[in-house]
Amino acid sequence: EKGLARSTVAVRWSYLATWCRVIGKDGIQPALAEFWPATDGDAPQRPPSTTLAHLPQSAYQQLLDLLSKRNDPTAYWLARCVRELHLTREEAILFSPATASALEEDRVIVWAGKNRGQRVVTLNTPDQVSLVKQAAQWVAASGRGRLGWKNLPLAQGLKRYSNAIAYAVNNLTGAPKEATC
Repeated sequence: EKGLARSTVAVRWSYLATWCRVIGKDGIQPALAEFWPATDGDAPQRPPSTTLAHLPQSAYQQLLDLLSKRNDPTAYWLARCVRELHLTREEAILFSPATASALEEDRVIVWAGKNRGQRVVTLNTPDQVSLVKQAAQWVAASGRGRLGWKNLPLAQGLKRYSNAIAYAVNNLTGAPKEATC
């Protein structure tokens, strides 16, 4: 009667079930499906999202152009490392190319945050090796120890990166309008 969505009613129904358990009447409440059977139309329809890996090459190039023209090109370097080196967003933000490439020229070590360990990434192409060298030069020139923003905690860096990518994708011409990193 009130025009509520089934998902809203389901949440309220779970509150009622909890209350029934608290007052010692567990099981007295019938299942919501007896009153409102679930249908395919009940689930909210979301447009499909696109990750950086799934962006067409032309859209990816547009994205890089937009990010490289910003006053702070940090998101540009992060996006390149996420897509081209197959790093996670955390790994990219914490990536320290100068120390990470101490193994060999075709391998780098990346970290995935506190207590999450590290892994070795093999650089399979000359373009990947070149990207690591360019990123190392940029990090050194910017006076940072890592690729992410200086003095910004990881959680805030992840949010800033996500916002930068979303903004840039929304300004692409002829590309999907919703993207995740």
